[in-house]
Amino acid sequence: MERPTIEPDENLSRTKGRFPFARHLSAAADTLRETRKAWPGLSLYERFGEVVVMILTGLIGLVIVAAVINLCFRVVLLVIFDLLDPAEHSIFQAVFGMIFTRS
Repeated sequence: MERPTIEPDENLSRTKGRFPFARHLSAAADTLRETRKAWPGLSLYERFGEVVVMILTGLIGLVIVAAVINLCFRVVLLVIFDLLDPAEHSIFQAVFGMIFTRS
């Protein structure tokens, strides 16, 4: 039984070492390129849907970036003021609470 082979992507192999998110940026660029190609053939309703999806995707991305920055800021402050002792159960629980919730 032959195993299917996956051909390496030339663009990915060229940028893999230089930029770790090149694959994701390439996928996003491909999606936008496909949307631009299809745009003239879309109805008004389909165009509205595409615009809403792009706006929501951007907003969700911004919320995630803001949450990660806020979490990093809080953890750095805890480390700077020597309030973070990972051996203490309550501190460990509080830090993971900040990671999994937005408090």
